Amino acid sequence: NGILTVGESDNLKRRLAAFVRCAGSKGATGHMAGWRFNFASFEKMFPLDTLYVSWFPTVDKAAAYAKEGEMLGLYLAEHYELPPLNYKFNWSPQEQ
Repeated sequence: NGILTVGESDNLKRRLAAFVRCAGSKGATGHMAGWRFNFASFEKMFPLDTLYVSWFPTVDKAAAYAKEGEMLGLYLAEHYELPPLNYKFNWSPQEQ
C-alpha cells in the first residue's frame, strides 16, 4: 500500500526482470532494490505477485534521471525519508 522504490531505466522489461530475480533469490545481484527487498524480507509483507509497476515515459536518459529525482524529491518532502528500497537520492543536474 505505497511506494517501495523509485527508479529509472532505458529497458524497463530487463530492469523489472532483474528486480524480480534479485527479490526472489537470496544472494542474487544486479538490482539493488531487489537485493534489499530480499535481504529485509519484504516478501512477508509485500508478496512479489502482489506488486505493481507504474511508469512515466521520457525522451532520453537525462529526462528519466531528472524525473526520478523529481519523484524522489516529492516523496521525501511528504514522508521525510526515501522509499524503503531506495538508498540514494538522484539530484537533478540543475540542482547540484
